Amino acid sequence: MLILDDRPTVAGALRDLAAGLGHRAASASTLEDAHAHDPLEFDVLLCHLNLEGQPGVQILSWARERNPRIALGLMTGEARPDPATPRWVGAESPPLLFKPISRRVLSAFLAECAPDAS
Repeated sequence: MLILDDRPTVAGALRDLAAGLGHRAASASTLEDAHAHDPLEFDVLLCHLNLEGQPGVQILSWARERNPRIALGLMTGEARPDPATPRWVGAESPPLLFKPISRRVLSAFLAECAPDAS
């Protein structure tokens, strides 16, 4: 699992939470850091909805082009994300998780999108 959030403490906490659930996890806090990872190494990518002023769907598209089987998810701290913000990759609309993300929510997300990833 690769977790991408522009707040390193959030990315690191979610990485540790995923690892505690038995998943191999890495985190990145910039697009440059994310691009240093090979999407083929991961079954899941969870990305902040807006990263460094860019829609998170751009990084999802980048990952999907390189690994068509990667499960995708978006996260936000906004109570009501801007409805004009694109939340899809192709015809698929990835799940949107709201921060703070609890162990239970992350566990359910991982169980649904990548049951064999642990």
